Amino acid sequence: MKKGTKVALWILVPLATLFLHVQFVHWYQQRYVPPQGIKNISDVLEWTGRPWWVARYSSPKVTYYEVGLKVPAGTLMMTLASGPPSYTVDENGQFIGWSPDSGDIHTPDVLKSPDLKKESIDVEEFLRRWK
Repeated sequence: MKKGTKVALWILVPLATLFLHVQFVHWYQQRYVPPQGIKNISDVLEWTGRPWWVARYSSPKVTYYEVGLKVPAGTLMMTLASGPPSYTVDENGQFIGWSPDSGDIHTPDVLKSPDLKKESIDVEEFLRRWK
């Protein structure tokens, strides 16, 4: 094999691998994008199923709930996400947004209030509130 061919392979193979990985991650994470028509917590739960965890963000003025999905650890490693996707609703159960990676953020991307306090709540307690 010629030297030029070897150099080209050493460059092209890693670039092709990187390109394929990016395409795979994009394709895989599309399953977590909320479909059109999601309006409230009932829609979110019907689409996602039972949450794996729930967090409440509260301040004296507002309360929000973030529900997270169970995603296999191997999947998180493959997609380089630091946490599973999460979906956020307000205190009335209205869907306000989602985050594809809940791991590195203090509050969900859609929440802008600086004085929110985060606490984990029991999934059963959360589900009872919305039934």
